[in-house]
Amino acid sequence: MKNKFFLEKSILIFFILVIGILLRVSYNYTQIDNIVENEVDRLSKQIDLLLVDHIKHINDKYRVVANNYQNNEKFINLVKHKNTKKLYTELIDSYNSMLIFDPYLHIMHLHDTNTVSILRMHKPESYGDDLTNIRPMIRDVNKNKMHYNGFEVGKNGINYRVSIPLFAKKKEHIGVLEFGIEPSYFISEITNIVNVESQLMIKSESMKKLIKKRDYKKLGEYSIIKTTPIYEKINPLIDLNKKNQLIKIDGRNYVVFNSAVLKNYKGITKARIIFTKDITSIVKKYNDSLFMIYGINFIIIIIIIFLFLRGIKKRNYLENSLKELNITLEDKVRKRTKEQNILLSLFDKGDSVLFKWKNDQYWSVEFASLGVTELLGYSFSDIISNKITYASCIHKDDLEQVMSEVTEASRSKESYFKHKPYRIITKSGDVKWVLDSTIIVTDGDDIKFYIGHINDITKLVNIEKQLLQHSKMVQMGEMISMIAHQWRQPLGAISAISIDLNMKMELDILDLTKKDNTENSQSHLSKSLKKIDSLVHSLTTTIDDFRNFYKSNNKKELVSINEPLNKAYSILEGSFKANSIKVNGEYLSKEKLNICINELMQVVLNILQNSQDNFLDEDILDAQINIKTYDTKISSVIEILDNGGGIKEDIIDKVFDPYFSTKNEKNGTGLGLYMSKMIVEEHHNGIITIENSVDGALFKIELFN
Repeated sequence: MKNKFFLEKSILIFFILVIGILLRVSYNYTQIDNIVENEVDRLSKQIDLLLVDHIKHINDKYRVVANNYQNNEKFINLVKHKNTKKLYTELIDSYNSMLIFDPYLHIMHLHDTNTVSILRMHKPESYGDDLTNIRPMIRDVNKNKMHYNGFEVGKNGINYRVSIPLFAKKKEHIGVLEFGIEPSYFISEITNIVNVESQLMIKSESMKKLIKKRDYKKLGEYSIIKTTPIYEKINPLIDLNKKNQLIKIDGRNYVVFNSAVLKNYKGITKARIIFTKDITSIVKKYNDSLFMIYGINFIIIIIIIFLFLRGIKKRNYLENSLKELNITLEDKVRKRTKEQNILLSLFDKGDSVLFKWKNDQYWSVEFASLGVTELLGYSFSDIISNKITYASCIHKDDLEQVMSEVTEASRSKESYFKHKPYRIITKSGDVKWVLDSTIIVTDGDDIKFYIGHINDITKLVNIEKQLLQHSKMVQMGEMISMIAHQWRQPLGAISAISIDLNMKMELDILDLTKKDNTENSQSHLSKSLKKIDSLVHSLTTTIDDFRNFYKSNNKKELVSINEPLNKAYSILEGSFKANSIKVNGEYLSKEKLNICINELMQVVLNILQNSQDNFLDEDILDAQINIKTYDTKISSVIEILDNGGGIKEDIIDKVFDPYFSTKNEKNGTGLGLYMSKMIVEEHHNGIITIENSVDGALFKIELFN
C-alpha cells in the first residue's frame, strides 16, 4: 500500500513538472511573437512620423520663400500689374537656384485674385487661363486668403502642392504663389532613412484629370504609379484595410505598412504610399532562439524522466534490501552513511561545489566535492593537500571584498551569510563568476569551520550582459528616430538661411560691391554665417552624444551624477520639444561618484522615454518632467517626476519585473526597467524605487558614496 502511494505521488509530481515546462515553452513562444510585433509597430510609427515631418518641412520651407518674395517691392508691383514677361525675367535666376537645392520642385505658379494664371515658371509660354473650375485649392486660397496645402492630380502632373496668398502693403490681397513637389520626394527621403521598398498609388478616379492617360495596374480603388519588382509578388496578397500586414512569399518574410497616406487640402485621402521591409533575418533570429529553447526544455524533460525512473528504481532497491537485513545499529549507521554519500554526490555533478574550510589564516580546505576539479581546473589532491589554496584562486580585484564579508559575518556571529557574486581564476587562466553561500559552524563563541556551497553562475552573468545589450539595441531604433527628428529643425533652418542669402544676392538686396550698402550686407552675411555655425555645432553635439552612448565602455569614472542626466536629455531634447514636453531641472548634487556614465544614461533614457510614451498615449496636456539631484550624508540622489497620472496601484510593484510592461503588447518588451534596476542595484550598489505622487510617477535613484 505504501509503495503504491509513493508511486502515484511520484507520477503526479513528474507530470506537474512536464506540464510546467511545456507551459514555459508556450510562454516563450508568445514572447518571441510579441518581440517581432513590437519591431513592426516601431517601424510603422517611424514611417508615419517621417512622413508628417517631411510634409511640415516642405510647407515651412516654401512659406519662407513666399515671404521673401513678398518683401520684394518690385516683385509685388509686377504681380499687381500681371506683367508676365518681366516677372519671368525677375524670377528665373532664383527659380533655377531653387531647382538646384530641391530637384523635386516641379511647379512654381503665380495666380491673380480671380484664379487666372499669371505665370508658370515651369511652363512660361502657358498663362492667362482661368482655373476657377479646375483648381478649387487656388480658388479657396483667394476666397479665404489662407495658406492651403495638399496632394492634387492636375491636368499635366501629380504633385504635392503648397499655395500661399500674396499681399502688398496694407494687406492688399494680390494673388496666390503655388509650389508643386513631386511625390517621389517623400518616397526617397523615407526609403533612405528606413531602408524599405515603396509603391506609390493614386485613387483611380483622380487619374481621370490627366491629359496624357496611361493604363496603370490597379490595386483596389488605386492606380499604381510607381513601384518596384517585389510588389509583383506582394500586391495580390495586400489587404489595404490593415495598417500593418505580415506576408510570407518564397521563404521570405515581409511586413507591409499601409498607413502612409497623402491627402488633399480638404483632408480627403487621394494617394497612398505602401512601404515594404524584408524582415526575414529578424524572424530567423527569433526562430533560432525558440528552437534553442525547445532543445533545452527537451533535454530537461529527458533528465527528469531519467531521474524519475532512477529514483523509483533506487527506492525499490533500498526497500528490498532493508527487508532482507536485520535492523541493527550497525545497519542503521551504514544506511545513514550511504544516504549522506548520495547527498554529497550531488555536488560531484553539475556546477555546484561543497567546501569545508578551517578557521585559519589560509582557509585550509578539509573537504571538497569532486566538482572542484571542474570548477577550478586543479586536481582534487592539489586542493585537499592545500597545495593550492582557495584564496589564491579568487580574482585579485575581488579578494578584499570576499575577505571583508567573511570578517564582518564572523564578527557579527552570523550562522549563515551569502557573498556578493565574485570572480575566480582557473588553472588555465579562465575567469568564472561564482555565487558563494556559507554556513559558520561554532562551538560556543569559537568558530570551528566554514561550510561553503559554491555555484558557477558564469552563464547567468553572460546572459545578463546579453540582456543589457539587447535592451540598449531596442532603444537604438527610437534613438535614431529622435536624432533624425532633432536634426530636422536645424537642417531646415540652414536651408532657409541659404535660400535667403541666395535670393537676396539675386535681387541685389545683398551686394558687397555697392559702397552705400556694404556695411549692411556684411552685417547680414556675418549674422547668417554665425547662425549656420551655431546650427552645425548643435548637429555635431547631438551625434557625438549619440555615438558615445553606444560605445561599449563599461569603465567607471569619477563624475557627478548630473553628467549622465545631461547627456541623456541632450539625446531626447528634440523629441521633447517636438511633442511639447517641458523639462525642469534642479541639479543640486555636488558629490562625485565612481559610475559608468553609459549605463546610467541608459537608466535615465528608459525612464524619460517611458514618461514621453505615457504622455502621448494618454494625450496629456501641459506635459512636464521635473528632474532633481541632491546629496545626503551617505548618497547622491536622482528624482524624476512626471505629471502623466502615475501607475495603477495593483501593478506598481511589478514594473521592475522582467517582461512586464504597462504598455500595450506591441509597444513594450518589458526589459527596460528590469535592466535599469539591474544596472543601479547590481552594477552601482544603489537603489531604484517608484511611487505615485499627486500628479504622476516618481522614480528615485539613490547611489551610495
